[in-house]
Amino acid sequence: MSAPIRYYYDLMSQPSRALFIIFRLSNMPFEDCVVALRNGMADYDVRIKYPKIRAWLKRVRQSCNPYYDVAHEFVYQISGTGPQAKL
Repeated sequence: MSAPIRYYYDLMSQPSRALFIIFRLSNMPFEDCVVALRNGMADYDVRIKYPKIRAWLKRVRQSCNPYYDVAHEFVYQISGTGPQAKL
């Protein structure tokens, strides 16, 4: 039998609760991985801790430019955020 699914969820999220209920009622094996999305994990930058992800994102940016930069500029403009300068 295959390994259980790792299910990362926050019960404050309605879609997360719906999937949680489906998994429980169907007796599907899954590993609980509770997260708190409300605690501001959105600003977490995985590139700092994981050099392989940093290298992969750099390759994605190089292969997808200029579209990558245009799309990110648009997202940053709408969200009011942008890349933070590292001092």
